[in-house]
Amino acid sequence: MNILLISSYPNEIDKSRSIFVYRLMQSLADLDCTIVVISPQNWREKQYELKSLPGEKKYGFENTTVYRPKYFDFPNRARIGDFSLGQYNAHTYKNAVKKIIRKIDFKPDVVYAHFLYRAGPAAILAAKYFNVPAVVALGESSLEKHENIFTKNKMRELIHQFSGVISVSEKNKNYCIEELGVNKEKIKVFPNAVNQEIFYPRNKEKMREKYNLPKDKFIVAFTGHFIERKGPLRVLDALEKIEGNVGGVFIGSGKQEPFGDKVLFKGRLKHEEVAEMLSAADVFVLPTQNEGSCNAIVEAMACGLPIVSSDIEAIKEQVNKDNAILCSPNSVPQLKIAIETLYYSKESREQMRINALSVAEQYSAISRAKNIKTYLKKQICENKDEDKK
Repeated sequence: MNILLISSYPNEIDKSRSIFVYRLMQSLADLDCTIVVISPQNWREKQYELKSLPGEKKYGFENTTVYRPKYFDFPNRARIGDFSLGQYNAHTYKNAVKKIIRKIDFKPDVVYAHFLYRAGPAAILAAKYFNVPAVVALGESSLEKHENIFTKNKMRELIHQFSGVISVSEKNKNYCIEELGVNKEKIKVFPNAVNQEIFYPRNKEKMREKYNLPKDKFIVAFTGHFIERKGPLRVLDALEKIEGNVGGVFIGSGKQEPFGDKVLFKGRLKHEEVAEMLSAADVFVLPTQNEGSCNAIVEAMACGLPIVSSDIEAIKEQVNKDNAILCSPNSVPQLKIAIETLYYSKESREQMRINALSVAEQYSAISRAKNIKTYLKKQICENKDEDKK
């Protein structure tokens, strides 16, 4: 099967960008799919970054060819009167994709778009050019965020052009059915998954020694962008209010960078190193305000960590009361109590650790890739049958 992916994608500068898409493509490549990626690069990237990215590139140790055409954009929410410049961005993104599809020597069987915007309109263009079906994967934390930029009518018009729709959550599926009128038979839910050959429990003492972490401290792990929605500073605030031998490791980057005596580590890590750092921790805490399907939660469970996270629909789809404590994402006092509960009860931590590993078994990356490949094949076959009519 030949797949043309249109999506943001990791690069030599930002190796964590859309890493979950990269992992899926790796799994599909292992299932004998041939994949070409078009990942437009916006002009707001620093110039020295842009110089390293145009043209045909490979990332990691994959068999996937990646094209990174440049395109001009503005901040999505900028407006000129009633016109949102996010619509302009989708247009220039689409034009960048158009330049590549006209010159590549590749005939896809299906076009796969990750996110409705900006990839969606470009994917429909590519599908029409190659006369193949297009499938969109809705990994957004919230589809509602597109309404102010594109309007619900335009969203509805766009999504109905896709042969198939993949949602990472029931929340996004329900939005598509109830707000955009998508036939429930057309949309399938495949939650994000984890590569369990990478994410599994390591020896805690050895991992602490490797990363120069204190052996006697209760360590809380956070993984995600350092932004308000994810809540790294709320985690830090909760840790600073706990009277005890506690500290945090913060894996990621962003404007809300944590500082202070409670911060044992902060910064980006390679994929395998994230799993090792998680194994060095005692619990995982993510007070996210909104999610689609949270990769960080699944990765932490696969490493055997009890979860403290948000009492929101998307997180409740991934965890249960036997391996997680859920609280208001904006309540530092509730976070503090949840962390303290696990800090003072080794027995609870151990039982939740066992339960977390059990839940994580449901989220195999290779199983997800097989399901998605089967779904894509179905779209290809149905499209060929339709052409014969």
